[in-house]
Amino acid sequence: MKELIQGNAMRYESNGRAYIDLEQEHKPTYSVTTIIDRAWGVNQYLAEWQAKFGHKKANETIDDILRLGVDPSIFDDKYLYDLPVIEQKRYVDERARIGTMVHSILMYRAQGWVPSEKIAFTPEGHVDLKSKNYEECPEEVKYRVHAAIQFWEDCDVEILGTEVAMHSPNYLFSGTADLICRIAGKVWEIDYKTGNGIYINEHVQQNCYGLLANDQIIKIDRLGLLHIPKEGTWKKSSRKGWKNAKE
Repeated sequence: MKELIQGNAMRYESNGRAYIDLEQEHKPTYSVTTIIDRAWGVNQYLAEWQAKFGHKKANETIDDILRLGVDPSIFDDKYLYDLPVIEQKRYVDERARIGTMVHSILMYRAQGWVPSEKIAFTPEGHVDLKSKNYEECPEEVKYRVHAAIQFWEDCDVEILGTEVAMHSPNYLFSGTADLICRIAGKVWEIDYKTGNGIYINEHVQQNCYGLLANDQIIKIDRLGLLHIPKEGTWKKSSRKGWKNAKE
């Protein structure tokens, strides 16, 4: 596989919410996304999903249970109150696994690995090259991966690093750069987005990644958010690098 830029950190907690530098000279710091989630509150997209589909999904779940001949008395007030939130968590977990599949395949693809129709994934969605427990790669994942690879080809991307974990003693946050690359002589730090759109908090996240990369990894000229939707076509949302990162 290709030799690419390596990060200077590793994920410290099992859920990837905290990082520590590889030399362990500094205390762990939380990821940018964790800090933003706690400061920002509910993600805009998830709030929209909850408003549009939360109760609908909850009602569908109740109907499915009743079709099994279950006694309706099990649906006490607490259960009915909690069900939309439970459905939202189930949805979030499902979308997170899809996103992880896409990111993981792209990481290995950038290093020269060519995926097959069936791939071994961990329960979280990471590609597992050692396992023989193959599953059919979801069509949605294939389309999103295709969109990212099409972006690489269309923009003549020279991949410098992928999934680069970053930590700096100068900032109280850490994070992972999805892609560090060179396009038309400029060094870009790009974050893949597999949601339904790009939101303002994601630009804040990307600017923080720019600070980390510039401080510890490589001089970044441009920051970019690459939207890779399930339709299989890529869309960009970019801002100038170091200047915007400082702002």
